Amino acid sequence: MPVKESDHLLLLEVTTEDVGEFLSEIPDFDDSIMSTTEKEYRAIWKIREDIAEAANKEGLVHSYDFSFDIRKWSEFVQKARKDIGGYVIGYGHIGDGNLHLNICLERGKSFDETELFNEVVRNKGSISA
Repeated sequence: MPVKESDHLLLLEVTTEDVGEFLSEIPDFDDSIMSTTEKEYRAIWKIREDIAEAANKEGLVHSYDFSFDIRKWSEFVQKARKDIGGYVIGYGHIGDGNLHLNICLERGKSFDETELFNEVVRNKGSISA
C-alpha cells in the first residue's frame, strides 16, 4: 500500500458499517487508503508502530510525550525542527491531545530541552514522559 509523502498523515480506525458516509463528513481529505482485509489492516498499523524504530536508525532518539491543543501540534513540531535541528518526528493521539515527539540527533550531539518545555507550558500543555 503506497503512502503519499505529506506534511500530515492521519491513521483513523473506524468501527462502523458505513465508513464512506463517516469519511465524507471529515473535511480536507486529499487522499486516503482503506484496508479491506486483515492483512491490509495490519500493514497500515505497522507503519504507525514502526515510527520509533525508524527514528532509531536516524541517530540517538530523545523521546517525549506532551499533551496540549492538537491545533498547535504542527506549529510546535515545525518550531522544534527549526530550533533543534536534527530529525524531528511528531505523531500522536488526536482524541486525547497526546503528542509523541522524537528528536533524532547524531550520536554525540545534544540540545537544551528548556525551550522545548517552555513551549509546552506556553501552549498550556503538560509533559508526561
